[in-house]
Amino acid sequence: MVQGIDITIFGVLGILAWQDLTSRSVHWAWLALLFLLFIAQGLLCMPFSELAGQAGWNMGFVLLQWAGIIFWFSFKTRKFTHGINTLLGLGDLLFFFVICMAFSPVNFVLFFLGALLMTILGYAWYLSVAKQPNKLVPLAGTMSLALMATMVLKYIQVLPDLREDHTTLLLLNF
Repeated sequence: MVQGIDITIFGVLGILAWQDLTSRSVHWAWLALLFLLFIAQGLLCMPFSELAGQAGWNMGFVLLQWAGIIFWFSFKTRKFTHGINTLLGLGDLLFFFVICMAFSPVNFVLFFLGALLMTILGYAWYLSVAKQPNKLVPLAGTMSLALMATMVLKYIQVLPDLREDHTTLLLLNF
């Protein structure tokens, strides 16, 4: 059952990556399906209260970053801006909240920051080689690819379980 859910998650992530990389948008139905799949996957390995607690911490991290973006750009432009569909696409923001269900808090922060860094470096390379680059960053798409890679690394046991922090903290010597 768990492998079936993992394979389906992998497929949905592939569809999201393709959509975002080719059209710079994602369909909300794929995000809703991915959200439900992450909940089902989580409930197979932990009680609902633990899953909800981890997701709450992760969502708090995303909200804190979003508040920082709102504050910074509102301060910079001297007028309030929420930034949805101007600074960050709604699909990207929804994707962030969906993947909150897939990780423990430490693993979420590590994945989120690592995937953002890879996206920035990859997009900088793209801008340097493309003749007529698209100015929209396919953030949900590149993070989907990063999550697919993370799932493969977890499957071949290079990475620890993404839903528990103990092993990750031991590997980081904390």
